[in-house]
Amino acid sequence: MSIFQPRCPVCRQPLPAERRWRQVCDGCGGAYEGLLAEIRAADAAPGQGGDPRAAYWRCVGALALADRLELYRQAGVTAPGQPEPEALRRHFADLARSCAIAVAARNERLPYGQKTGLPPLRPGGRPVKGDRRAAGCRACGESGPVNSAGFCHACVRRATSFSRREMEEYARTHPVHGLTDHAWRTATLDWKLERSKK
Repeated sequence: MSIFQPRCPVCRQPLPAERRWRQVCDGCGGAYEGLLAEIRAADAAPGQGGDPRAAYWRCVGALALADRLELYRQAGVTAPGQPEPEALRRHFADLARSCAIAVAARNERLPYGQKTGLPPLRPGGRPVKGDRRAAGCRACGESGPVNSAGFCHACVRRATSFSRREMEEYARTHPVHGLTDHAWRTATLDWKLERSKK
C-alpha cells in the first residue's frame, strides 16, 4: 500500500479504488445517510403531536448532529437542499424553544416535585440519556439535589415559564434595583418554583 494513497477526509482510512462515494469511503458515506435520516426525524418530531419533552431531546441531539454534518460538508459531501450547519443549528434551537414552551405549559399545573426538567441547549454537546442516575439529574446528569421526578433545580427552571405580571409581582416583594434583566428573570423563576413547593 502506498503512503500516497488518498485517505477518507472523515475517518482518515485509505480510500479503496472501488467505492460508492466519490469523496469518502463507503462506511462514512453510509454514516452520512444515517445522519441525514436522524436529522429529518428530529425535524419532524415536534410536529407529530407527541411528548414535547421527547421532541426537545431530539432537537438537543440534532444540534450535535449539525456538527457532525459539518465534517461531511468540509469533505465535499452534500445532499440536494441540505442547509448549512449554522442554519441547521438555528433551526433546531428555535424548534427546541417551542418544545420548551409546551413543556413549561404542562409543568405549570404540577407541584415542584412532579415538574420535569430540560437539559441546556449546547451546540455540539451530546444529550445525557434520560435514565435515572444515582443522585444525578435525569436531564443534565449533574450530581446534586433533585426533585421527586429526578430533575435538578436548574433543569426544572429551564422548563418553567413566567409572565411580565409575575416579574412585577416579584419586584413588589423583593429588591430588584441594580439587577440585570436576566438576573431579575432568574430570580422570578426561582421565587415561582419555591412557591410551587408548598
